[in-house]
Amino acid sequence: MNLKDKILSYDDIQSRKIKIEKWGGAEVEVREFDAETRADILLKSADKKGRIDETRLMFDMVLSCTYDPETGERLFTKDDLAAVKKKNGAAVEEIANAALDINGMGGQSIEAREKNS
Repeated sequence: MNLKDKILSYDDIQSRKIKIEKWGGAEVEVREFDAETRADILLKSADKKGRIDETRLMFDMVLSCTYDPETGERLFTKDDLAAVKKKNGAAVEEIANAALDINGMGGQSIEAREKNS
């Protein structure tokens, strides 16, 4: 197998499971983005001056990175955005922070990032 085929066949999307205590201890899987989704999220989350809208980023991370660990299916779709916005903020932020971390975009919580912007 040549190098290109090795790279393209390698499963390089990592994931981790986290328990959300605010949701009765429900376990969700948080996955890394593929390159296309990462680019889309960063583009959608930036304003015309290139500044990141932290609130939009938080919800995009939750919708794009959260999966059902039993089925492997994405847990939320864009149609669920309004309902997710009504859920406990700490629970939503916990998922967003895990998604930021696994995608190499972490370093600060969403709350801390918002205070610094």
